[in-house]
Amino acid sequence: MGKDFVISLSFQLLLIILILFSIRKKNQDDGSIYSFWDADETNNIRGFFAVLIVLFHVPVSSIYYNLLGCTTFVFIVTCFSMFASYGIAYKTDKTNGDYKKNIPFRMFRIVIALIIVIIIKLLCGGSLYSGGMNWIYNLLFYYLVSFLLYSFLPLRFANVLLVVFSILYSVMGHFMTLPGGWYEQSLGFGYGIILYYIVKKEYAINKFVNSILVIICVFAILISGQLYIYVHDVSAVSHSMFVLRIIMTISEIVIFFIVSNYIILNNRVFEELGKLSLFIYLIHGLAIDILSKYFKDGILIIFVEIASVIAAILLRKLFFYIEKLVKYYRIV
Repeated sequence: MGKDFVISLSFQLLLIILILFSIRKKNQDDGSIYSFWDADETNNIRGFFAVLIVLFHVPVSSIYYNLLGCTTFVFIVTCFSMFASYGIAYKTDKTNGDYKKNIPFRMFRIVIALIIVIIIKLLCGGSLYSGGMNWIYNLLFYYLVSFLLYSFLPLRFANVLLVVFSILYSVMGHFMTLPGGWYEQSLGFGYGIILYYIVKKEYAINKFVNSILVIICVFAILISGQLYIYVHDVSAVSHSMFVLRIIMTISEIVIFFIVSNYIILNNRVFEELGKLSLFIYLIHGLAIDILSKYFKDGILIIFVEIASVIAAILLRKLFFYIEKLVKYYRIV
């Protein structure tokens, strides 16, 4: 265990060093929706999250790790859901509701990627409900609901119903134990739309208010985290765990967006990983299933990271060839 611990710690220190060298001060602009995030910054954030999701998905028995792992899962996957709905709300508003014409192609792209990974998982004996697969199913479901609402309802009313849908899906999924649902993470679809309308009104950066919010959120995370340790149950997600995860996740998101007003990740490694993030989500669970038979803890983390990135690159290449054929034959 000593060697594994050293390797794991070294890997995490390397990640911290990479982050420190990537951080730079963000230029304060007019705060409009068009300059809130650019594509490179979003890719950097997604790449950073892709590293974290694999880093914390490797199972360790400590309950404190489970607390850190669970909150990290919920926070990262919620943010990915939030990115998706934020982008849909932005493009739909920008095109006066015409974005519904683009949703089918986006759905088709995810379906193709999903089919490729499902075939690989079936061939390798992997689970179709592990390693981010449920989130992809939920993402497709959200796109379908978005397409229907944007097709038949006014833009603002459709967005309100999408927020209501994400809340009801999360709550009903938890209390009715619907199979395959990620209940806290699905709330991110609602958060993204709310965030869009906050940013659209040119959210002002008030250092005093932001400082108070950060302090409140830090205490909320610490208190909720301590309570979570006492109600934590590996075998089942209780109602208390459900509520505490939501509190911790919202607090983490508030801190994340306040901090993102002042600093930015600027690193080519994270940017390239961000472009592969969807495939890393899809493939890392299979990498864990296979490699955990041969490696443990710290060594497993490194090999899963490497295998996930290599597989994601190959999947992305294959996907581009399929996409070219689709465009050539005008299937979608």
